[in-house]
Amino acid sequence: MASVVLVSTVGFAQLDDFKTNQQLDNAESAFEIFANSFDSIEEGGAISRQESLDLYQGTIEVERSSTATVTIHRSSSPDRSFSVPLNALVYSKDATNISYESGATFRGRENGGTIKHKPGLVCTDDVAVLSFVTIQSPETSTGGGGALEVTASANGTDLLYPVNQSGQGSVSDVDWISVSFTSPREDAWLDHFDRAENWTVSGSTAQCGSPSDPIERAFVRRQNITIEFGR
Repeated sequence: MASVVLVSTVGFAQLDDFKTNQQLDNAESAFEIFANSFDSIEEGGAISRQESLDLYQGTIEVERSSTATVTIHRSSSPDRSFSVPLNALVYSKDATNISYESGATFRGRENGGTIKHKPGLVCTDDVAVLSFVTIQSPETSTGGGGALEVTASANGTDLLYPVNQSGQGSVSDVDWISVSFTSPREDAWLDHFDRAENWTVSGSTAQCGSPSDPIERAFVRRQNITIEFGR
């Protein structure tokens, strides 16, 4: 009888672990769909998209704490820096989070994790194109079970750089560009840039171009997306 009880207890524990992992895998797949939908809005292919997620007794929230700081470096004039609010969509179950932040999806225990869906931050030999996504939402958080509808709508696009057509602040008024993140996912961002082509990482900053190997042009834009939850 003791053996039967032991096997049953261990078996149920393993079954619960399997079920939880399957639920998290499903949530991760849903966030990949969210990311593709947000990409479509960011690229102008859609004005609004609606997707669903089964909460599986987890919690989803809009986390309003993350920003990116971009600096345009010029050897012949002062640097130009500005901050971009990002915010994140985060699904939590037990100690694991699945999240979306500015074009990237993450999975990890508690804060951070590994980037799954790649963001729209591109560095080539002569051009940097940084496309950020700012999540705006009246929502806070919701939990429980059953399907949740997540509606994302375009809410305007801002060209953050260049700010002038010629001279200072123009598209070619740049030698290199750097970006840093204030986010629970900062380490994952830096790991992504460390692996990405043409980017270099120094401390908490990722850099495209350098004083000895300058780029020729830089573009920085932001897509504002409003998110709403519904049953």
